[in-house]
Amino acid sequence: MRRYLAKRLLPITVRILHSRVFRCTSENILNIFCTFLCGIAQITVSYIFEDDDLEKISTVIKEHNLELVHDIIEQPWKQKAIHFYDYDKHLIEIGESFENMAYRLYTENYPKEEVLKYSFLTEEELRTIIRKRDNQRGNTEAS
Repeated sequence: MRRYLAKRLLPITVRILHSRVFRCTSENILNIFCTFLCGIAQITVSYIFEDDDLEKISTVIKEHNLELVHDIIEQPWKQKAIHFYDYDKHLIEIGESFENMAYRLYTENYPKEEVLKYSFLTEEELRTIIRKRDNQRGNTEAS
């Protein structure tokens, strides 16, 4: 599992660092929380990754008997995510990209205003994503 995480998720972290998805703060990429219990410092590390194939990741987590905090859920801001603990008890969150979330909401017939509100995209960015994803789907269905 560690090898899978290293191969699959570390490149995603680099992609996240260079993406505009997390515009608000870089804290969305790697969060380190220090908590103090009984006067003793305990460091808990929480890693946050982005991947659009949450079903496959959920399957891999279950195959490797990792402890799920919860399976795939839809957050109040409409992004789907999964949380689990790795072998060292670090909390791992994997969420779909906001681009994927916006396209999913569009295909689920959410009003355009709602999609824009949840995804923080501009109208032009949303149109570009829809065109790109529709073209990808068309190419996949044709093959």
